[in-house]
Amino acid sequence: MALFRIITISYILCFFLSVDLGAQNISVKDFNSIPDDLTARISAPKVDQNGDKCAIIKMVTSQKGFVFEGDMNGIVNTEFKIGEYWIYVPYGSKKITIKHSKLGIIRNYQYPMPIKEAAVYEMILITGVITTKVKPLKISMQWLTISSKPQGVDIYIEDQYVGVTPYQKKMKVGEYDFRLSKFLHHSMTGKIKLTEFKKENLNLELKPNYGSLKLSAKPENGASIEIDGIPYQKKTPTIIGALKSGQHIVKLKKEMYAPIQVDFNIYDGETTELLIDLTPNFSEIRITTNPQSSIWIDGEYVGSDSIVSRLTPGLHVFEAQKESYETDRVQKKLIKGEISTIDLRPVPIVGSLDISTFPLEVRVYENEEYLGTTPMTINNLLIGEHEFILRKDKYGERHKMVNIIANAIKNLTVDLSLGKEISIKSHPVTAKVFIDNRFVGFTPIKQSLSFGMHDITFEYQNVRELQNIMVSDSSRSIYYLNTEIFKNYTQEIGNEEMNFIAVKGGLFNMGNNGKKPDEEPVHEVNLDDFYIGKYEVTQEQWMAIMGTNPSKVKGDKLPVYSVSWNMIQVYVKKLNSVTRMNYRLPTEAEWEYASKGGSNSQGYIYSGSMDLDKIAVYSENSSKAIHEVGMKHPNELGLHDMTGNVWEWCNDIYGEHYYSNREIENPKGSSHGIYKVCRGGDYLLGPFFQRICNRGYGIPNYNYNTNGFRLVRSVSN
Repeated sequence: MALFRIITISYILCFFLSVDLGAQNISVKDFNSIPDDLTARISAPKVDQNGDKCAIIKMVTSQKGFVFEGDMNGIVNTEFKIGEYWIYVPYGSKKITIKHSKLGIIRNYQYPMPIKEAAVYEMILITGVITTKVKPLKISMQWLTISSKPQGVDIYIEDQYVGVTPYQKKMKVGEYDFRLSKFLHHSMTGKIKLTEFKKENLNLELKPNYGSLKLSAKPENGASIEIDGIPYQKKTPTIIGALKSGQHIVKLKKEMYAPIQVDFNIYDGETTELLIDLTPNFSEIRITTNPQSSIWIDGEYVGSDSIVSRLTPGLHVFEAQKESYETDRVQKKLIKGEISTIDLRPVPIVGSLDISTFPLEVRVYENEEYLGTTPMTINNLLIGEHEFILRKDKYGERHKMVNIIANAIKNLTVDLSLGKEISIKSHPVTAKVFIDNRFVGFTPIKQSLSFGMHDITFEYQNVRELQNIMVSDSSRSIYYLNTEIFKNYTQEIGNEEMNFIAVKGGLFNMGNNGKKPDEEPVHEVNLDDFYIGKYEVTQEQWMAIMGTNPSKVKGDKLPVYSVSWNMIQVYVKKLNSVTRMNYRLPTEAEWEYASKGGSNSQGYIYSGSMDLDKIAVYSENSSKAIHEVGMKHPNELGLHDMTGNVWEWCNDIYGEHYYSNREIENPKGSSHGIYKVCRGGDYLLGPFFQRICNRGYGIPNYNYNTNGFRLVRSVSN
């Protein structure tokens, strides 16, 4: 804060028999800063309500009885010292009012200079002496205004800083020296003569003491810049403004180029243009491959197909690698500044395959490409695993994996008249089974069938169902009929109820291509019928079995969360003991099938809609919190909150590449791993993570604070 020093100068003017209390007997003679006075900063500082150091006004006087009022910033404190007043005001104050019951008032006196923090100023007053009547001394004053281009120029009068332009002050008539100063401009000096008859207006323009630099580099830009040793965030090409006139040094640096330093001059108000030549410190190599292969330089993978790379001069090794091909390797010495080209051509490693079949003239395919009919020889097959499909009408098809060996002929003999064993089950058991209209026994039963089309008929009491099946290497091995009434039901748990939806099984495409590697590839999965919870298990349903509630935010109808996969197994075991059912967590395939709407699926991205706000709580305008079950729109099967309330634990072990196995019949997940699958996303996540196909995972003994679950039951219980 600043310090003001007010010195009162008293004049005995004349004497009367009565005191004139209405006369104005205070005026400001002068106002100056005292830069060397450290009272406000060190010896006697005070702070305002914002914690900033105040200014002090020292008012030197032999009289008492003054009252001071500040502007909107107020006055922090007033102290009377021996022979003077100290008045503390916040920095940035603009006005002060000085009152005396007998001498009068100076109202809203405007400080002629900015009031700075912990600076010191001096105000000189002229007052009368309190006798019988005071007549003030007349002082000749005049207005001075100073404006400039640009504005904000520092003003010095008689070598004392008084403020910045635009500036106005009423001053004692006389002659004054002035100086105007601003960074990156030439200073200006002169004299001002103030007379009683006319106010003085100065309108001055300071000449620039700076210019700008237009900087670029070749053969390419993007170089980092230092000017006079100071780094700039910009890179070439760029324009750097407001550089002080005179000589400077610019230094450019760019990877793979030699650093370069250049002297240049800046002139007042002008733009200096520099185009700096960078000296390459590298060799350029252009590599192509045929067929498309991965490219390695000095044992490090750098790309595929074709690339352009910059390398340090010297000897390098270039390789093109491709599975089932011999690596093409070239060693080459690169010269600085030169451009080299290398064409790498890996050579295929091949073998041959002889295929014979019974019956003859079986069609052979690889990746759905027709190759011919048996018997046949296939030459120039790349080494490694190949899958061949053999098809013939009325015999179905066979899938055969063959490992081709370099420079060798493999033999494959296939009898399409053979078949495989299938299991036929029903609920309840003892349903009659007919295969191709021939009675074969009662369920459960196993039968060996030839490859090709067959009819299986189930018959139980008044229920009769026909299933047309194709028997092949890749077809399902278990066929099932549910003869009980398959419908939604409610499970009672004491005073609580759980609602379950009957999901008719079937064939569907599981996974998604092009989003995440662990969602690929899309593959066919066939599921049996099952029941699944209409809602996520609630806190009251958990409490009914476990007696405690691990959830942080409590609510009977809120889903239970902060439960680990292991805790759920304890819950399920106790629940099954009470209900005599076999409830469990859903398999990942069951969860995705149900989330997609089962056989009623409309192909939505999220469970039940393409509009995430309709079925989940994630929105830019919504409060992100767990909500009560059943509050949002259901999906095609009537299931709620499959998307975006809490993550839902599944029964499977998580495998990043598990989908590559293409397991068709009721897949149960990876056979090894440390994580368990989670699906559905939670209320905190965005649209990408709340997609039906998005896969998550977690440690089974960890209580994640956004993980809950729902239950399923197999039809056979």
